[in-house]
Amino acid sequence: MRHRHEKRWAFLFVWVLVITGCWDRTEIEDIGIVTGIAIDQPEKKDKQGKDSKKFDLTHNIVIPQASAGKSAGSKKAYANVTTKTESVFEGIRHVSTITGNSPSYEYLKVLAISEEIARTYNLQELLNFFLRNTEARRTVKVVIVQGKAKNVLNKRPIIENNPAVNLSDIVENSKKVIQITPEVTLGDVSKQLTSKRNLVIPRVMVVKDKAQMSGAAVIKGKNAKMIGTLTPEEVGGLNLLRGEVKNGVVKGKMAKGKFIVFEVDRIQHQIKSEVKKEKVGFTLQINVKGKLREDNVMAEDDFDEKFLHEAERVIQNQLEKLTQRTLRKTQKELKVDVIGCGKKLGIQDHQVWKEYEQNWDEAFSRMPVKVNIQVTITEFGTKGRERIKK
Repeated sequence: MRHRHEKRWAFLFVWVLVITGCWDRTEIEDIGIVTGIAIDQPEKKDKQGKDSKKFDLTHNIVIPQASAGKSAGSKKAYANVTTKTESVFEGIRHVSTITGNSPSYEYLKVLAISEEIARTYNLQELLNFFLRNTEARRTVKVVIVQGKAKNVLNKRPIIENNPAVNLSDIVENSKKVIQITPEVTLGDVSKQLTSKRNLVIPRVMVVKDKAQMSGAAVIKGKNAKMIGTLTPEEVGGLNLLRGEVKNGVVKGKMAKGKFIVFEVDRIQHQIKSEVKKEKVGFTLQINVKGKLREDNVMAEDDFDEKFLHEAERVIQNQLEKLTQRTLRKTQKELKVDVIGCGKKLGIQDHQVWKEYEQNWDEAFSRMPVKVNIQVTITEFGTKGRERIKK
C-alpha cells in the first residue's frame, strides 16, 4: 500500500513538471533580439541649433520571420531603430515603445562607437550600463567607427544577412592579418580602463558600402577617451612590439625590385627594463620565425643560403620600419605607453616603477626603447624543399 502511495506522488510530481515547465515561455516574435548597437552624436538640432540629448542609440534587431525565410522577396532580416537619449538605459527603455518588443541582449555581438563619441565621453562611464546588464556578455566585441557608427549597421553584407553579425565575424577572422588590431571585448575595455591603462581598439570604416577594418583607435587610460588613431601599418608595428602576432603576412622587396612574401608562423617576444644611474630604458627582443610563401625572384637560385639570408634581411628591415614608425607615433607623438613597458617595469623593478607611476606616460615618452628583431625562414614550401635536397 505504501509503495503504491509513493508511486502516485512520483507520477504527480512529474506531471506538475510537464505542465509548468514552459509557464514563463516567451514567443520569439515577442522578443527584440539585438545583435548590434551603435552610439553616435545626435544629428537633429532644435530651433536654437542645439540638442539637449547626448546620444543617438541605434539598435540592430533581428526580424525572426525574415531570418527564417518566411517572408517573400528580398526583405531585410533586420531592422535598425534609433532613439535619442541622455543615457544609455533611457534609450534602451525607449526602444520597446517603438518596436512593441522587449529588447534582448543575450545575442549582442558588437558595440560600435563613433570616433566623435569616443573623443568626447569617458568610455568606462558610457559602457557602464552594458557592464551592469546581466544579459550582455563581456565577450561582446567593441569597435570604434570613423564617421557615423550606425552606418556599419546599415550596410547589407554580401554573405551574412545581418550587418552586426557580419561585423563581428570580420573582427574575429582578421587574426591572420598582421596590420589588424586583435579583437577587444567589453570585458577587456572594463579591465584596462579600471586599471587606468591605455587601450587600443579596432577601428572600422565604411568603404564603398562595405564595413572594413582600418587601423586602431588609441584610448588614454587616465581619462578613458580617444586621443588618436593608428594606421594599419602602425598597428602591424604595435602587434610586433607587443608580441601579439599569431599569424600574418609581410611583403618585402629584394635588390632587383622583385618581391617576396613571408608568413609569420611564431614569435618569441621579451621586454627587458634597464635602470642605470636612475635612468630607465627598455630593450625588446623579437624573434620571428615563418615561411617563405611567395617570391618572384624566379631567375635566381631561390633557396641557397645566400638567398635565404638576403630574404631574412629584407623582411627584418621591413619589420624594423614598422616598429620604429609605431614607436614614433605612440611614444613621441601621442605620448602613451600602449606596448606594456610600464607593466613590465612594475614586475621587474617595482620600486622604480612606483617613482614614475603617477606620470608614467609622460616619463615613458622620454625613455630610450631599443628594438632587436631576428627573422628566420624555417620553411620554403614544396618547391623549396625539393631544391634544398639537390
